[in-house]
Amino acid sequence: MEHLFNLQSLGIEMGTLVMFGMLVLLLLTGMPLAFVTLLVALIFALGWFGPMSIPLITSRVYSFVMNFVFVSVPMFVLMAAILDRSGIAR
Repeated sequence: MEHLFNLQSLGIEMGTLVMFGMLVLLLLTGMPLAFVTLLVALIFALGWFGPMSIPLITSRVYSFVMNFVFVSVPMFVLMAAILDRSGIAR
C-alpha cells in the first residue's frame, strides 16, 4: 500500500526541522499543547511508517493507559482535594 505522503525522502535532519516547525506553527495558532503533539505525532507516524503505524499507535496508547502505576496520580490528586476541602491540611 502506498503512503499518503512519503516523509522518508526528507531524511532525518530535515524531518526533524519540519516536525519542529509544524509544532511551533500549530502552537502559534492557539491550539492546546496536547492536541498539537497528538496531531504532529500522528501526521509524522503515518507519513514515515505508513498505514502500518496505526495498530502500533493504538497498542502503545492502550498499554500506557492500562499501566497501573499511573493510577496513583489521580488518586494522589483526589487525596489532596479531600484533605484541602475537609480542612485537615490546614
